[in-house]
Amino acid sequence: MTKISARKTRLSFETDAEIRAWGTVGKRRRPVMRPVIVSVDNGFVGTARLKGTRRTFPFSWEGLFLWAIEQKVAKERAERKRLRDAKKKGRIA
Repeated sequence: MTKISARKTRLSFETDAEIRAWGTVGKRRRPVMRPVIVSVDNGFVGTARLKGTRRTFPFSWEGLFLWAIEQKVAKERAERKRLRDAKKKGRIA
């Protein structure tokens, strides 16, 4: 398998996720929905920003992976707690 970083010099993509942020419509400033743009800088870090803005938020791919693991563990823990509490109250046999 070929790594994307070896094939492309610059990789960025627009996600389907949209965030509400300030923008200009006509001459008025008001909240607008902006898609998230993810840019891959190299094999170790990337940046995220909102479309139409310059402010970037760097992240590491390792950190993203560890965050995803934490989210999965927290979700499983909450589900086990919900089942345990339901069992204590006699809702589940």
